[in-house]
Amino acid sequence: MEKNTVLPRSRRPTMLVADTPAQTVVAELMLERANLGSWWTVAELLGLVLEALGTHWERGTLSVIEEHIASDRLLRGVSWINQTLVASRDGPTALLLVAENDEHTLGLSLAELVAAEVGWRTTWLGSKTPLTMLDAWLDDGDTHLVAVSASRASDNPSDLERQYRELREITQTRDVELVLGGSGTWPDNLPYGHRLRSFKQWCQLLTERIAVMG
Repeated sequence: MEKNTVLPRSRRPTMLVADTPAQTVVAELMLERANLGSWWTVAELLGLVLEALGTHWERGTLSVIEEHIASDRLLRGVSWINQTLVASRDGPTALLLVAENDEHTLGLSLAELVAAEVGWRTTWLGSKTPLTMLDAWLDDGDTHLVAVSASRASDNPSDLERQYRELREITQTRDVELVLGGSGTWPDNLPYGHRLRSFKQWCQLLTERIAVMG
């Protein structure tokens, strides 16, 4: 995948840390989309960029402030593109939120890009949403899938196990599909729902569901 990308991986962290206009970041993302052919492939690539940023920080070649600036620039670029994508009004709806006590929303923004391209409508809850509030929201019956993202910062397996149990009860009783994503320590071998580890898997799942509902 790397050899077909527009911006060499070695330059991406530098571009994001430098005083780069937001329009330039958006333009680079759009070029990557045109070159790679889908948003899920771009999302996978950006995961490598984030890893590179983390490596620079660990080696001391990038400060915490620079890492935050780079991540924010990338998030703003992805968010701008999300606002330009309009999914079909007839498409199914996915509810997107971040695990409790996790404030990293970039992965969720990328998941939103992929969903919109496939034809799903999305409802964004983002971070700091108590799971108990989902009960009333899902009662209207307009939500087909709930996707919850947990970043590496969510590294407490027992807490994520608790959250999964709550999510399972809320979604399964209403026949709403549940997806757990991100690099957090979600439980494996779920009795209900899906544990996804890549944007490719996310795209495949959404595409399959669209075909079945179609």
